[in-house]
Amino acid sequence: MRQHRALDRSLSDLVGLLGELQSRDMDLYLRQQALDTTKPSGRALFGKRGMFSDFERAMIRDRVMAASSKRLGRPRTTPFAVQRIRAVLDEGGCARRRGC
Repeated sequence: MRQHRALDRSLSDLVGLLGELQSRDMDLYLRQQALDTTKPSGRALFGKRGMFSDFERAMIRDRVMAASSKRLGRPRTTPFAVQRIRAVLDEGGCARRRGC
């Protein structure tokens, strides 16, 4: 299974591999995945797997890009809040809402 997953990396790589094999009068047979490129259904399944693998990689990339644009963590303190906190501290008070 691991060897097959390595083949699913890129649609262009899959097409290139299949073309290279066919140019040498060779075909691909994966017993565990029931994939045989000597038959039209096997070639179609091979292409579909590559297409969906390529689609999945693109979706993951889009989700990562969308997540990286979001700001994570605690919201920044506004300048107004900072001034209020400094004023309370200057008066000898406590910066906590519920007292110290």
